[in-house]
Amino acid sequence: STASTFGIAAAMLGWATSAPKPHRPASLRAHPQGHAAAPRRGARPCRRRLFALRRALRRRTGAMVHLDALQPQGLVPAGVKLLGFLDSPYWLDTPAFQDLTQVEHRFPEQTKQVVLNMQNEAIVSGAGLCELDDVWKCTFGEYRLPMLKTPFMLFASQYDWFRLIIAQVANVTPSDCFPEPQCSYYDYADSGANATRQKLLVLPQVISGTSGVYSSTCYDHAMSIWKEFNLQRVLGVTMAEALSAALEATGSPNGSRMPIVVDASCGQFNCGSGCMKKLDSTCGCSA
Repeated sequence: STASTFGIAAAMLGWATSAPKPHRPASLRAHPQGHAAAPRRGARPCRRRLFALRRALRRRTGAMVHLDALQPQGLVPAGVKLLGFLDSPYWLDTPAFQDLTQVEHRFPEQTKQVVLNMQNEAIVSGAGLCELDDVWKCTFGEYRLPMLKTPFMLFASQYDWFRLIIAQVANVTPSDCFPEPQCSYYDYADSGANATRQKLLVLPQVISGTSGVYSSTCYDHAMSIWKEFNLQRVLGVTMAEALSAALEATGSPNGSRMPIVVDASCGQFNCGSGCMKKLDSTCGCSA
């Protein structure tokens, strides 16, 4: 089936209409050092059952690809309000790091290979809703996310650990640094972070307020399955609080805007004040 082939299994979460109104911290409304916005105060709770499509472990791409097809295919009843919960599907088609051009170090090339092996463009294109000429782009965040019609809440680290370790074959830990010379590793990470932040803020759905985005400068990846989902803060806001605000906005009859929480306060590797991962303090670029 489509779901089992592309991996949306166990990806739907339901919120009952009787659930209490979620708390929204003041920091969601505005922040002088970055972008933070949320629905207006006073929005009424959703009057109908609300569903969020969530990635299942490493299967976040499937949620993105098939989100728009759920209601047209009758998998979700008409009239039910949908919110896509997309944790870390936003890959960019960036240059290779140094000479690491092999498929195992390049997400675009990996995506092309997967699509070729699947031999099923109907699945890859989300029941034909994606009409990009290069069908592999229908499964790649940079190209597919701007096309989504269903509201979504996107979570994306500007210094995504998984993206960097695949591209650079190197890791920073509490006791280990990037190989010397470290500057080339940090320069590559900074370039990708800047591009990610800029592109997130110009997504058409984010500009219009119909979808939300939450982006840290933390060196981590897909934190919704870990305790940091409820604890780690970006501009004073946790992922859980941002998702609650997005659910409230989706259920609001007043057309409330989705939360925008994008840390632009420091612009350096794992520099956000709320980042919970502690790295070796001796690491860094000395140039």
